[in-house]
Amino acid sequence: MIAGQAFGTSPEADATVFATLAAVGAARDRALSITAHAYDPWALDGAKTIAFEIAEALDAAPDRVYVPAGGGGLALSIARGFREWQLLGRAASRPHLAVVQAEGCAPVVASWRRGTPLAPVRAVTTAISGVQLADPPDGDALLAALRQGQGAARAVPDGAVYAARARLAAEEGLLVEPAAALVLAGLLADLEDGSLSPAAAIVCVLTGSGSKDRAALERLARHRPPFEPIPLPALGDALLTARL
Repeated sequence: MIAGQAFGTSPEADATVFATLAAVGAARDRALSITAHAYDPWALDGAKTIAFEIAEALDAAPDRVYVPAGGGGLALSIARGFREWQLLGRAASRPHLAVVQAEGCAPVVASWRRGTPLAPVRAVTTAISGVQLADPPDGDALLAALRQGQGAARAVPDGAVYAARARLAAEEGLLVEPAAALVLAGLLADLEDGSLSPAAAIVCVLTGSGSKDRAALERLARHRPPFEPIPLPALGDALLTARL
């Protein structure tokens, strides 16, 4: 495994890494395959099937789908998937796509709010791994999809993301990476400000396992409330009434 210094923290570093990868691939007569539509149009095409599976499972498109965004490719794939599903006549409508970024690295959100083309952020301050891309390669294409009436973008603070991750673990038994918890943090923020109806049909795309980020796992363990041991005579009743 090789880590590029400062990758994800500045537009210059991102451009250097991608250009270096392209040069190395060309020198070895290998195609450059990066999971971004901007560099490999087919790399994320299969991710459109996420939209197909959601629509099939619900027998219709949901009202809203929450997707985290770093490079923007996954959210763009899902938007295209729902568009194709509708064009094929499999659904009467497309869902509102709610793209969520971390406040400390939210170039898509900032450009969406300004109504401008994508502008990279100059400093990345979020600690949420996997979404630290100052100049997301698919950011412009994602903005175009959102502006075609398919959704909106918002940012949430790191603290809200970690709290949402803890809730998913404690209340749903789902251990996800912090980047995945962006979607629940965004949903809760939308509920709080009234921009989301509690009656809406909602899908949150949880993008990765919690085991991917060791530091985040340790943080979750440190903040876990202590468990009170159950007396053995009461163990059977506790298991029967537990939410499993």
